[in-house]
Amino acid sequence: MGFFSTGRKVEEAKMALVGKYLFESLSDDQKNQVLDIANYRLRESNYPKALNELEDKVQWVFWALAMAEMNIDHGLKAFKWQYIKNPFMIITLDDAHWKAAAEILSPSSCSIKISCMISTR
Repeated sequence: MGFFSTGRKVEEAKMALVGKYLFESLSDDQKNQVLDIANYRLRESNYPKALNELEDKVQWVFWALAMAEMNIDHGLKAFKWQYIKNPFMIITLDDAHWKAAAEILSPSSCSIKISCMISTR
């Protein structure tokens, strides 16, 4: 695995983790707006399943992409929203990518409980 590939994959893992963390802190109205956009983007891909049928980590990426589109401020210093071309590929990341992403994000906010997210598949 190349250095540049590893960096991109860690950035994608960060995007998923921030998506999960931030989504859980939104109001119900904001969550509904995020879900509307995420479901719309999923339908655009012609994927045969609904968003809530996807693996958790894939959902986190779709949430993150929707929140980025909505310009929701995540408030984290070590993170910038970015586009992920194929959210479905997030499930191919190995534990090292998730751990590296968690370590980068952990100092950003004490309230991010990243370690428990890593083991969720």
